[in-house]
Amino acid sequence: MKVVAARRRAAELIDSLGLSEVADRTVSTLSGGQRRRLDIAMGLIHAAALLFLDEPSTGLDPQNRANLQEHIVELRKRHDTTIVLTTHYLDEADSMAERVIVIDHGRIIADDTPARLKTKHVGDRIVLGFDHEVDAAAAASGIPHPLYRHGTRLTISVPGAPRLLPDLLEDLRAAGVPATEVEVRRPTLDDVFLKLTGRSFELHLGGALLGLAVLCVFCLGLGALSYTLALAAKNQEWLFWTVQQTLLFPLLLLAGMLLPVLAGPGWLQALSKWNPLTYVVDAERALFAGDVRASTTVTGAVAAAGVGALGLLAGVRAMKRSD
Repeated sequence: MKVVAARRRAAELIDSLGLSEVADRTVSTLSGGQRRRLDIAMGLIHAAALLFLDEPSTGLDPQNRANLQEHIVELRKRHDTTIVLTTHYLDEADSMAERVIVIDHGRIIADDTPARLKTKHVGDRIVLGFDHEVDAAAAASGIPHPLYRHGTRLTISVPGAPRLLPDLLEDLRAAGVPATEVEVRRPTLDDVFLKLTGRSFELHLGGALLGLAVLCVFCLGLGALSYTLALAAKNQEWLFWTVQQTLLFPLLLLAGMLLPVLAGPGWLQALSKWNPLTYVVDAERALFAGDVRASTTVTGAVAAAGVGALGLLAGVRAMKRSD
């Protein structure tokens, strides 16, 4: 970059990042936020073909964050720059990124455009309020979409909520249970992250019941295996509980319920993949959140069924031998 172009670019960055008043001061006299903005200006001064920005807006006030976002977008448009940006501000990624990669505990768990991520994993939500719980229950029974009812409020998950809403309200009015409050919530990348990582979810009754059924099958198989070993040792009362606890706690540990296995060493993660309870726990999380069709649900159900069938088969054979 030539001297004239460098000075022009520096002046542009100094002005947009709010450094004009301190441009003639030495770095040692700048505040922490001003130094942060200076670091960003130094990184953006070259119109590079590939630019890596590691959480550039951390520590900036809202105005400077907005100015920085404008610069990044303009840099991409004007110079066709490929920008790899890491951030914890998901609204920032939503507004600027053409492609978003979500990383959780060092693993890539999603990779798509912001719009597709929001549509695929969350979708729009319609929140309806009613005067009485009876009205909410009656309305819920006639709505053919996944929903969650809490008191007098219904939260409905649907694609294209604004287009669907007028017909939905008209159907409820015709059924004699008109909604008294209406709110449309468009998904955000924060919602996507919470859904993917399981940090937050709304309890889904149908999925919860199915999840409990899967868990009961697994526990039945584990209990049958413990009973089989107790019969073999001819000390049923004492050994049954001892064996069950001996089997259960290692499984709980390796399933990540007691310790964060994914953040542990490689050998611990490898052992967790051989633990059937790992897949059952993943299925429980998906089912309780209402994600019945998730791949983890199928895998967990198969693991629970396998343990259940193995335990029952072993228990029946042990009882026949004991007779």
